[in-house]
Amino acid sequence: MIVEHAAPTTASAAEAFDLSMSHARRFDWDPFLKAQRFLDGAEAPGVGVRTWSKDRRGLVMVTQYLTFQPHRRVGMKMVEGPWFFRTFSGAWRFDEHASGTGCTVTFRYNFTCRPALLAPLMERVGRWYLGRDIRRRVDTFIAALERGMRADS
Repeated sequence: MIVEHAAPTTASAAEAFDLSMSHARRFDWDPFLKAQRFLDGAEAPGVGVRTWSKDRRGLVMVTQYLTFQPHRRVGMKMVEGPWFFRTFSGAWRFDEHASGTGCTVTFRYNFTCRPALLAPLMERVGRWYLGRDIRRRVDTFIAALERGMRADS
């Protein structure tokens, strides 16, 4: 199942990317996360880096960065997480507008559920639920950018 939401902003792709990866500012705009930290001694995001995250409902997931292309895209996959996800991944993409003013921010989840017998129903419910979540995350992120929030401010 794929759930995706995209929205334009007047911020540049560099500004949007930097804010999305700023762990110091993450909780200023992200309505989903309650806590997050790097694992294995890492201090910054990058390919192979793992993070521990806890959402506002109390669910915990360990993810690993698969892709890290500054100012363009980031991709992560679940390596440990809630029992009902067989697979889970997420990605941010930042596409500069052809006009040179602003960018479009796209956030995507890709997931499958278990157990197999219940997966079709759980994935339909998950698509609806995560669809709401992803729209809210992107919309609050865009609002933060439009208010002038930046990674270093």
